[in-house]
Parts: sequence; structure tokens; C-alpha cells
Amino acid sequence: YQRRVHGKQWYQRRVHGKQWYQRRVHGDAGNFAPPMVIDGEVKLTQVSATMFYLANKYGFAPDSAADQGRAVQFQGDIDDFLSEQLQKIRASPPESLSFLTERAAKFFALYEANIKGPYFFGDRPTFPDFSLLQCLECWEHVLSPAVAAGVPDSSQAFPKVRKIVESLRATDAYKNVREKGGTILPASRVMAAPRVAALVAQMGKSGGAEVSVIKTGDEHTKNEKPGRPVFAYWNIRGLAQAPRLLLAYVGEEYEDRRYEMDDPADGKAYAPGEVGKAKQFWVDGKFNLGLDFPNLPYYIDGDLKLTQSNAILRHIAEKYGVGPKELNERSVANMMGDNVMDLRNKVTGFSYGRNQMPVEDYLKNDILPRLDGISKFLGDKEWLSGKSIAWCDFHFYEMLSQNTDLFNPDLLAPFPNLKAYKARFEALPAIQTYLQQQAPACLKWAVNNKMAIYARI
Repeated sequence: YQRRVHGKQWYQRRVHGKQWYQRRVHGDAGNFAPPMVIDGEVKLTQVSATMFYLANKYGFAPDSAADQGRAVQFQGDIDDFLSEQLQKIRASPPESLSFLTERAAKFFALYEANIKGPYFFGDRPTFPDFSLLQCLECWEHVLSPAVAAGVPDSSQAFPKVRKIVESLRATDAYKNVREKGGTILPASRVMAAPRVAALVAQMGKSGGAEVSVIKTGDEHTKNEKPGRPVFAYWNIRGLAQAPRLLLAYVGEEYEDRRYEMDDPADGKAYAPGEVGKAKQFWVDGKFNLGLDFPNLPYYIDGDLKLTQSNAILRHIAEKYGVGPKELNERSVANMMGDNVMDLRNKVTGFSYGRNQMPVEDYLKNDILPRLDGISKFLGDKEWLSGKSIAWCDFHFYEMLSQNTDLFNPDLLAPFPNLKAYKARFEALPAIQTYLQQQAPACLKWAVNNKMAIYARI
């Protein structure tokens, strides 16, 4: 409890970073990161080191050397879980929900399997028990709004874990700490609050789109509802599928407005003049939507009216906190977004007949070299910009899918990491649910528009 009794004082030092810097400069705090213990000549930082020192000094270390080693291991595992809590609750709502419902249960199961009972190493508490208590207090306090909104508390399924927490809370020392204001770091709840709010906002929402097909003679806004965003494009995948995937991932409820181009007059193919006539109903109405630069796709959310697919992708990602937080990683995401657009332009040009050549030559000359470059860049990273999925990943997945769907299902065989990347994206729970839907909810076969040479799967 020594660590917890002094927790409030230590928190003040964390808030006042200048004081911490001055202590480092004058040698009081050592050369590493907080937390810090100064006990006479002993000056320690880092959680594991300070916990191990205090535990041995006050009799909260396991008896055997082997158990002491395991205790340090458990301490590290618990600290990792605590850090991941604060990271995931600031992630996008789908990532937060996945952590709450799946990942957290795996952590608790690991602890449960290693608790001898009633504490980690038997009848008396040792330092990983106190770390587990702190971890669960953060879990309960920071995530309580989400739990109250209906997310199950996965820790309740593990009686040994809960027993440690309840036993330590029943002690006089713990009650004394709480009476003096000691608890988890207030900063953790402050940092997590915006993401908790976003997560709770998603609770009770089924998410998803209401498909609205607009044909010649229809009012463009015939199914518009106040307060509901609108995403609009042709009734194909094209440039729209990546934003639709992102909207499915974040669980936004919106109108999926799709313009249906008229069929060609002869039922076979478009003559050049007929293409313009088939689009005329869009041309006639596009200047009445309040768009600054009328084009497809467009996205309307209240007073915000956007065109250009990459701008729309970036906005939705920013709106829901999808993507890396560091500037360098966000810049890499933007770079890769432009590289993916270059790849798309090659696919589109070939599909619509602007670059006539055999499919094998197209793949060899235009696609495989670009995939090779992206494969080397991706390496063993999880996503294009690093550990966090970003807006560019939704577009890149769609381009991998379009090429394998239209031209060669084995296209990714030379690139195992791209094949794994595609499978990893499809395994995301919200994406998996979306892709399993039947048309019209999820378009699969209509890749390009009706005048394209390669239009349908």
C-alpha cells in the first residue's frame, strides 16, 4: 500500500512536468521515466523496479526466487493491459468494443489461470495483486459509462480475479487510502472521456445504411431524413466502396444514395452519345444540392457538404478517431492514400478501355510492380501506416479486392504479406458483417459502371 498512499503526491509531480524535469537535471530522479521512489540513498524509477523494491522491503514479495520471477512477469502483463485499456478506449468505437468484448476477456483468463487463490501466490497478497487491483479500478472507473450503456463487464466472469480485488478492498489499509483521496490517476479518466463518450454514443445504434436508388425522373432527395448523413455515388463499387467500408467500420447510420445509370438502348453496349444521355438526370440535378464542387461521390452531414473520395475518407476517419495519433504516421497514411489512388487510376483506365492490352500484360506491367512496391513498404507491419488502421487501408483493401475479383483471384500469391493483409481486413468484425450482407446492402458484383469493358464480376 506504500505505493498507493503516496500516489496523490506522485500524481502532482506528474502534472507539473517542469518539476519532474528539474529533479532529473539535479539527479534526484535518476535518468529514466516515472514512477519514482526515493528512500535514502535508493533512487528508483519504472513501475516494475519500484514495485519490486517496495514489495521486498515491506514483505509483499513471493517466497521463492521462481515465484518472484513469475511475479515480475505478471506485473509486466498487468501493466501492458492497463496501457492497452487507455489506448483502446481512445481508439475508434469498433476497436473499443472489440477490446471490451474480446481482448479484455483473454487478459482476465490469463490471470485467472495463474492465480493459486485467494491471491496470485497463495494465502497472502504480493505485489502483482496490488497491480491487478489498480488495473481493475481503472477498468471499472474509466469504462463505467460504456458498461452502463450495455457493454458486459468481462471481468465478472473470472471469480479468482474478482476475489483478489474484493479481498484487498476489504482491508483497513485500502479503506484508509480511499478516505485520503487515493484512487486511480484522475488523468486516466480525463484522457479517456472523449472516447468513452463516442463509444457510448455508438451503443444502442445498429449502424448501417439505408440504400436509396435514384433513377431517371426521381427526386435526388426523396429519402432524405433530417439529421441523417448522406453518402452518394453511382450504384456500383467504384470510388464509393472504400467510404462505405469505413462507414460500416465506424457504425454510422446514413443514407447510401446510389444513382442508377440507365441501361443502353440496345441492351448490349453504350454508344458514345448514349453515355451522356444516361447520366443526364445526374447532371440536371447536381447543382441543386448545395455542393461547392458538384461531383460523385458526395457526403452531406448537416452543414458539411464534401466531394472528392479521399476528402470524404479523411473526414469520416477524423470524425470517429480512426487512424494513428502521431503526426508522422498520419503523414504516412496520407502518402499511402495518394499511392493507392495512383493504383486505382491504372485499374480504372484499363477497366474502361483507355489502355487496351491483354489482361496478362496489364497485370504484369501496371499492377504487379505497384503491388511489389507496396508489399515491400508494408513489410511485417499490420497496416499501411503502422499499428493503427487508417483511412488509406480501406481504399487499399478495395483495390486489392477489385483486382482479384475482376482479373485474377491468385494475384496476391507472390505477396504473402498482402494476402495476409487482405484477410486481416476482412476479419475485422464490422467489416466481416458488412461483407456478408447480400445486395443491395453490400455491392459485390457491380465493380464499375455499365459502359466499362470490365464492369461486373
